[in-house]
Amino acid sequence: MDLYANEWQTFRRITLPLVAPGIAAAALLAFSLSFDDYIITNFTIGTEITFPKFVFTSAIRGVPAQANVIGASMFFIALAIVIVGQVLASKRKSKVQLVPFTHGKPRKYVWPGFHISWHCPL
Repeated sequence: MDLYANEWQTFRRITLPLVAPGIAAAALLAFSLSFDDYIITNFTIGTEITFPKFVFTSAIRGVPAQANVIGASMFFIALAIVIVGQVLASKRKSKVQLVPFTHGKPRKYVWPGFHISWHCPL
């Protein structure tokens, strides 16, 4: 890394402080939307049992196996999507090669099968 900082120090001192407000805002937004979903469901439910009401009553009485299965399956599906996306992105990134250039010559990026070049005024 630059200036003798390793990856952890760079994350802790630069990246985390920059993204912390976004993470906090996303957590508050997710909480307010979930809370709003429960409140609206509770007022308009009638005699039916919906998923937010089922989760709330399960939390009061004790969590049944069905809620654990649903939560775990949602987590693992989301985790699988993220892992597949990261693998595909890393494969795509490894195929792209930056060709070095000198000032005044066109900059070239080489992709398998075709070439793109343009003039860079730097």
